[in-house]
Amino acid sequence: MAIDDEFIELTRESVLKKASQGDSFEDEDLTGLDLSELELEFMDFSGAILESVDFTGSSLKGSDFTGANLYQAILENSDCSNAIFVQSDCNEIRAKHAVFVGCKLSGANFSESDLEFCDFSTSEGEMIDLSASALSNSKFQGCNITALNLDASILNAADFSHGSFEDIQLGTAYGQQVNFQNSNLARANAGDGCSLVASNLSYIKANESCWDFANLSQCNISFVEMANTSFSNTNFNASDLNASNFTEARFTEADLSSATLVESNCFKASFEEANLWETSFLRANCYEAEFYLAKILDTNFQGADVTMTKLDKRLK
Repeated sequence: MAIDDEFIELTRESVLKKASQGDSFEDEDLTGLDLSELELEFMDFSGAILESVDFTGSSLKGSDFTGANLYQAILENSDCSNAIFVQSDCNEIRAKHAVFVGCKLSGANFSESDLEFCDFSTSEGEMIDLSASALSNSKFQGCNITALNLDASILNAADFSHGSFEDIQLGTAYGQQVNFQNSNLARANAGDGCSLVASNLSYIKANESCWDFANLSQCNISFVEMANTSFSNTNFNASDLNASNFTEARFTEADLSSATLVESNCFKASFEEANLWETSFLRANCYEAEFYLAKILDTNFQGADVTMTKLDKRLK
């Protein structure tokens, strides 16, 4: 009596045989298999159970992982270029040095994963969860991702430049020298505990975003569009905010000590109770800006337009 193939337990050898025949692994259970150092390009793993599978060093280019379960899978040094991870569960994967260039990621869960030195450049999708993950030195250049969740992730030297990350959730993400240069961060949301010290946010577009209580000290935030943005209690100590648009932004109780806003547009911005010790507003537009109870000491307003401001008489 023939044994139905459906009930044959897959092994590394049988996977290799099926792959060589171009067979699909849709909805298959490959839990715990060692599939390292294999050529598994353009395979269909949609809906498959891939828990704890070891894909170390394997080529998975163009493969389809739609709806697959990769919980605690190992993808270190793998090549997943142009693969599809839509609605996949990649929670707690280990994928250091993996390549995810050009992937489709909508609805994917990569939370609590080790993704250091990964390359996600030019990938796209929405509602992608990378929370509580290690992302140091990873690349997201040129990505188009809406509602990316980076809450509680470690971002040291990660590169998010020249991309679009509308509605990004930074939450309590932490990192130094993170690069967001020339990216779209419209409606970004950074929470209390978010720290991006010495990072590059120059030329970003982040109108109507919220950075309350974030640590943005020693950052390059020049030439940005951040109108109608909230910076309540944000730390900008020694940061460069030159030539930027902060129209109607709210810097209430923010620390702008030793920061520079040279030639920035602060039209109707609020600096109420902000720390402006040694802050430079050289040639800035402060028309109708609010400075009520701001800590003004050695603040430079030379050449600034302070028409219709509510500055106290020290500046008259």
